[in-house]
Amino acid sequence: MSLFKQFIPSDFVKNVFTLMSGTVFAQGIAVLLYPALSRIYSPSEFGEITLYMSIASAFAIIATARYERAIVIASNEQEAIALLKISHRVSIGIVLLNLILVIGFILFFQHHIYMTSSFKTWLFIMPVFTLLYGSSQAITHWFIRKKYFHEMAVSKIINSLGINGGMLILGLAGLGLLGLYVANLAGLFAIALYLIFIFYKRDYTLFHQKLELKTVAKKYSDFPKTNSLQALIEMFQMNGVVYLLGIFFSSMCVGLYSFSMKVLMAPMWIIGTSLSQVFYQKASEEYSQTHNLRPLFKKTLRNISLIALPIFAIIMIGGPAIFSFVFGKEWYEAGVYAQILAPWIFLDFIKAPLSQIPIITGRIKNMFVITLIGNIILILTMILGKVFNNEKIAFFSLSVGMSIYVILLIFWIYKVSVPKHEP
Repeated sequence: MSLFKQFIPSDFVKNVFTLMSGTVFAQGIAVLLYPALSRIYSPSEFGEITLYMSIASAFAIIATARYERAIVIASNEQEAIALLKISHRVSIGIVLLNLILVIGFILFFQHHIYMTSSFKTWLFIMPVFTLLYGSSQAITHWFIRKKYFHEMAVSKIINSLGINGGMLILGLAGLGLLGLYVANLAGLFAIALYLIFIFYKRDYTLFHQKLELKTVAKKYSDFPKTNSLQALIEMFQMNGVVYLLGIFFSSMCVGLYSFSMKVLMAPMWIIGTSLSQVFYQKASEEYSQTHNLRPLFKKTLRNISLIALPIFAIIMIGGPAIFSFVFGKEWYEAGVYAQILAPWIFLDFIKAPLSQIPIITGRIKNMFVITLIGNIILILTMILGKVFNNEKIAFFSLSVGMSIYVILLIFWIYKVSVPKHEP
């Protein structure tokens, strides 16, 4: 706490720790249950649910055409509520598109691509994931604007209890893979229901205002035009490995990789997500006043680096032994993957909150090109692994390539944290 107070304004610290308290509790539930879940479900089962959720996230990430990102930086409350309305309307259209694509895929491609019966059945439920995710994201960004950080912290706990508690209970009941699907849906449904309840209780009267939706949609059209495609590319940067592993290797490999990433990403979920959400609100506010985010950039970079380094150093030194002891011997290989990938995830953890600066400073189009380069690196490293028919080569080249990429990206974000005419 004192470390944050030394470098970052107190209101920023308070908001981060409010959000982080909920995230710590929520992820604490997940981390405590990992040893049990790893003994209930097999790597192959984890592999299938990971692949499914990765595909669902491709639709979910553009469920609102990214209009929800503009809610925080809108010029006034009327524009912000208009953007919230637009986000919900767009999500309905995306859901219908999702359903059409799923039906078309089942009709024309099911015989060409291997899918388990459960995977095929749950594809028809995917539009529900899209709708729930879209609604949750839109309201969450409204909460960020209104600084409802306590409510956001509670929502994280509800989500974690729904997913991880559900996986444990349904797994012990012997539902197997079905338990993973139902638990993930239950967690998303629970958080959406809670957010809608809080919004209805506090701000629903604003939703009845007569607003020029077309005018506001046009004003912030860069978000659907550019940021939606960029969001998909960013999503591929995280989930593309899952897709390519499923094509090049096996569901077992996908399961081991996904589990290693769950452990590696735990610090990002506990600290990084909360810091990113508060950073977005604070940076938007500060930029509107000073047009200079460089001091906040330096403070955030310094503090998050000091926090993250010891965590990832432990994984880099003893990953395989830790995974084998905590999660069981069949997860030893996941520890090897974590050890290889830790440098990349460490740097990505540092970058996460800072990556919102280009959105605030109007550099969305530049970010699109830069993110595309990252995806090219990802694809090439996976292809290299396939050429040698060795997933470890793929992961090692991925970690090296993406580490260099993220370092260069952080330097670029620092450069654009002030207007061009500033020093």
